[in-house]
Amino acid sequence: MASPLVTAKSVAAGSPIAQDLTRTPFALALARGLRLAWRRRVDGGTALVFFLLIAWLIPLVLAPRPDTLPALAPAAVWVAALLAILSGSLRLFQDDAVNGTLEQMLLAPQRGLSAVAGLLASHWLVALLPLLVALPLVAALYDLRSQQLHWLAASLLLGTPALSTVAALGAALSLGARGGMFLLTLLSMPLALPVVLFGVRAAQGDPAGGWAHGALMLLGASACAAIALGPWSVASALEVAVE
Repeated sequence: MASPLVTAKSVAAGSPIAQDLTRTPFALALARGLRLAWRRRVDGGTALVFFLLIAWLIPLVLAPRPDTLPALAPAAVWVAALLAILSGSLRLFQDDAVNGTLEQMLLAPQRGLSAVAGLLASHWLVALLPLLVALPLVAALYDLRSQQLHWLAASLLLGTPALSTVAALGAALSLGARGGMFLLTLLSMPLALPVVLFGVRAAQGDPAGGWAHGALMLLGASACAAIALGPWSVASALEVAVE
């Protein structure tokens, strides 16, 4: 009688079990989202340039003293990150809605929910990677020390799941509407504002503990809420938009 336990050899690459694991709706949607992002890498490059442009313009407009630049970095980076994520979310569901893929995805509730979770995961990765790539340039621009840069990177890592989920929800609610970008921003801003405020406070850092650690914990809670509730809320909004 065969053992019910799955050994390491049975899930080796190329085995039927491994192929089934990689063919789940979540994995398929994640891989598809990353492939589409690679094909549209010009959009990703545009978001990166947009992020750097805002991060560069804020100190240029405010003209602070050189010694105040590090204190300005958290707010500038988080505002730039929010706007870059929103600008890259408008086309998240548009092509799938036009070619009918979105309707097919939502036909089976459980598989559709898993597929939406995969799309959200790919959207978060595509939004996060340009920000992390740009951080060394931001550190040079704002004269950040390594410890300040670590706090900033940690806040973005914990806060961007909620931002990308809010942006995806706004994209789903504004799908097919006129003035999509304006409506996306209008719907997303109230939900994204608390995350940005916590992110700015966490990015300021506090080696002795206190508010920064508490803000990081709140960002982690927002990330958990986005993972748990994001797929369901976005799938519900997409069902309404498709109907």
